[in-house]
Amino acid sequence: MAIPDGFKFSGVPRDVKTKDGGSALVKSKRGTYSFPDDFSPLTAPLNSRMDKIRVVSYVGALKDFGTSRQPFNALGAVGAIWTGAMYPPGSQVPLLVLPFDCTLKSVSFKWTENDSAAFVAATTSTIKVMTLNDLNDNPYQSANWTERLTLSTTLTDADDGFPGFLEEITDTTVYPAGTGITIAGAANNNVLPDTSDPTVIMTIQSV
Repeated sequence: MAIPDGFKFSGVPRDVKTKDGGSALVKSKRGTYSFPDDFSPLTAPLNSRMDKIRVVSYVGALKDFGTSRQPFNALGAVGAIWTGAMYPPGSQVPLLVLPFDCTLKSVSFKWTENDSAAFVAATTSTIKVMTLNDLNDNPYQSANWTERLTLSTTLTDADDGFPGFLEEITDTTVYPAGTGITIAGAANNNVLPDTSDPTVIMTIQSV
């Protein structure tokens, strides 16, 4: 039940030792406190304060990363195929719809193919984050996409093997709930094997 106004509590400071539900000493700085006068109100309901911090990670794969076998779609690159949507990257444009206002916290990349990666000399593969200008736009039209940021971490022939990285995002742009967003790998034909699907992870945090 709710605590009625004027209800009194007695207690002792935290440095006083207690025993059997009371103070262990006779003179123990006992005080009396009235509700709600002697209690500080919460700045916000508990569930509201918990809603302030929500962190979500999305896992996808850059399908046929670096391939020359498919026309790059409206992203001008290989878009991430997010979990549960394994369609060919050339036939549809994959994206996520953000569930709440948020910032990007990190993006990670990992080569997961059994065969090691071979980046042709002088190749620089970049990873970028793109958003759809309006959720009702045709995602297959390149004019409807905006490049938000390009990761500073790139992949070159020095990364042959099984590269992976985690990049923390310092950009503080707030993306509104309902934003269509995706990760794309730079369009180039100089990564082998070209049928590999490296994993990408994007982490967001509510604001």
